[in-house]
Amino acid sequence: MWHLKKHSRAFTFPELVLGMAITTLVTTAMAAFSFAMSKSWRVSEDSQSLQTASSQTMNFVINTLCTARYIGYSSAGVVDDASTDADDDSFSPTSQAAIVFWKDDINGDERMQLEELAVLENVDGALRYYEYDADLTPTTPDDNGSLLGGLLGVVDATLDAILPIDLLGSGAVQDVKAWPEFSSPKVLATNVSEAAFTVDRGSSNSRPSVTMTMKFKRGSQSVIRVATATLRSPMEPHE
Repeated sequence: MWHLKKHSRAFTFPELVLGMAITTLVTTAMAAFSFAMSKSWRVSEDSQSLQTASSQTMNFVINTLCTARYIGYSSAGVVDDASTDADDDSFSPTSQAAIVFWKDDINGDERMQLEELAVLENVDGALRYYEYDADLTPTTPDDNGSLLGGLLGVVDATLDAILPIDLLGSGAVQDVKAWPEFSSPKVLATNVSEAAFTVDRGSSNSRPSVTMTMKFKRGSQSVIRVATATLRSPMEPHE
């Protein structure tokens, strides 16, 4: 009986080189695919994070303005090509959005006092919220003739009424911010590249409202939010 002896054969050099080349190509393709997927996940995560952050900011602003009693001066601001050019970095607005308002009638006297005011302002890419903080410094008029300090010459501004006409002046935002008690604003968002506010003062058939357009931007990602806050319980301040 004959037995056939099997002989094993090693790779030849050309076969070894070809195998290594194929392995390198497959490994490179897998690495490229993994990198692309990782980048896609990061972009998706950044986009979702921006969507969440912008929603939270808008909700805070809407709720704050909805509970306000009176809307004062508003600097409209501007958003460039909101519907078609959300990622254009070349635009730098010369007018920043800002608004001053009577946030609540704390003591129920139906008159505005300094401690009842608040300011929203978009400047240098950040949305800031200014409100009265009695713990900062005692209330004294500043030296620049600002709201109350110059108009009324009062020592305790929290006890004196602010007239509607004073709050509607073009300098009202800066006048309120000039008081020491408003010197430490809350930063609501650091990625608001542009913003615009439009105020509707209402009529006998409608309540006052503020329509806001804000462009939130982070890296190459951007989202534009538009919302309207209607005052639930508006009030005409007494003098």
